[in-house]
Amino acid sequence: MEQEELVATLLFPDEYRRQLNQVAGLTSRRIDFLKSKFGSISGSEIIQIPLEQCTFIAYSDRRPSHIIVAGVLLSLAASLSLYVMATNWAAMGPDGRIPVGALFIATIFGLKMVFGAHRHELTSGVNGRSRIRWRSRPGEFKYKQTSVDKVLEFARARGLLRKSS
Repeated sequence: MEQEELVATLLFPDEYRRQLNQVAGLTSRRIDFLKSKFGSISGSEIIQIPLEQCTFIAYSDRRPSHIIVAGVLLSLAASLSLYVMATNWAAMGPDGRIPVGALFIATIFGLKMVFGAHRHELTSGVNGRSRIRWRSRPGEFKYKQTSVDKVLEFARARGLLRKSS
């Protein structure tokens, strides 16, 4: 009988509260699914789904459009404010206080939202359920790459990998 080996940990215990109803990890025999549990102290429980019930694993890397749009709007608003302030500097009174640093930070934060909104998404088909998913948070794309690569390699070896649509 084959020994159970850890393939990848996708969620660590400190991330459980923010990422409920997602795949937490994968071993050679099971998928660990973090399910929200209403009314409990912990707020969640890990359900172990045997890998024999898994019909496919699909991968896609996504760029969430709402985060990109919010980043563009924030960058444009802050940049426009800086431009109007720079062109009308002489017309402003001497006692006015303008948070120029906050506008620069807002511009940089907006640009980071636009160019950093890249996330992994793994979808697994399970008998008896429709689908279970795991999505990395925006900004964690590089940090979760090794775990995702391990899952993809394992899925390819088992013949479970399916192209995402």
